[in-house]
Amino acid sequence: MKKDFVKGIAVGCALSMAIGGASALADTYRKFLEVAYTDIKVVVNGKPTTPRDSDGTPVKPFISSGTTYLPVRSISNALGQNVDWDSDTSTIYIGDKLETDKVNMAKIEPVEGTHILNDSSAKFPLRQVTIVPDNRFAPYSSTLFILDGKYSSLEGLFAVPDRDNDDDINAVQFINEDTDEVLATVSNKRLEKAVDVKVNLIGVDKLRVKAGRISDDNNFEFGYNGGYLYNLYLTPITQK
Repeated sequence: MKKDFVKGIAVGCALSMAIGGASALADTYRKFLEVAYTDIKVVVNGKPTTPRDSDGTPVKPFISSGTTYLPVRSISNALGQNVDWDSDTSTIYIGDKLETDKVNMAKIEPVEGTHILNDSSAKFPLRQVTIVPDNRFAPYSSTLFILDGKYSSLEGLFAVPDRDNDDDINAVQFINEDTDEVLATVSNKRLEKAVDVKVNLIGVDKLRVKAGRISDDNNFEFGYNGGYLYNLYLTPITQK
């Protein structure tokens, strides 16, 4: 019975969503089923529940060819999971969506400033360990990237390599070039672990990355630093 129940969720999910989005699919076909409504009761975590569609109309589970079919949206909602239907890709999302393929930032050529390395020359020593990153960016001064609003975020790491001999606090600022808004500031020192970089890029067409240091009064001062940004990846905005 449990096997039929799980199988029914999977098949019933496909059936329910296909019925709701059939007009959007070029390769949709119709299949007529003989079904039996046997007053199936649904209990979620010990509580009886009445399955309903997005409009609140009750939807009855049914049996066809020995398989129990349940309405995926109402059951998922009862379990605390969101359900989304992407008609463009014929995909049902239950709970979290698939993570969008991220873009190696080395593929984005800067219009000003330093290029990002993504070959064997990107390796560097950090805390007596050789780091071989996917990419490495040394923002020695100021670098400008054109993003055209295509990305939601930038993630990576920031560290100061062992060969940098000063003990100043190295820092990097990420700035919306069009508005001068400082989106994020990250800082680190030699012999410290890498720190996470996460920049919100929603609505950002041009991204400027500035190198500098943190002053004694805790302000960012533009200028040379010896730190490295690395493993930088952009998350594209999903087109609906």
